[in-house]
Amino acid sequence: MKSFDLNQFPSQIAHKEFTEAEGIQKIAEFISCNYPVFGLHLYDEDFRAEVIVRFLEKGTQVYQKYNPEIGDFFTYLYSYIMNIVCNIKKKDAKDKLK
Repeated sequence: MKSFDLNQFPSQIAHKEFTEAEGIQKIAEFISCNYPVFGLHLYDEDFRAEVIVRFLEKGTQVYQKYNPEIGDFFTYLYSYIMNIVCNIKKKDAKDKLK
């Protein structure tokens, strides 16, 4: 299990310790190495890959929309990933109905 202190990422980016793109890359690496944390072990490899691809496509929104006054960054990130999972499942269900 690979671990980062994900709660420190927004402040590290603000202090220019690394760029947003590098942060997104590290989070994607964290997701792929620790997929059981997000419940992704219940899905096949293709589904997990689609979650990571969607995160990489829209990952910059994670930093832009995060509000530290509301909660921890990891909690926000977890909700963001769960939203991606729900969107993929919803899209798959719509495609099956067609």
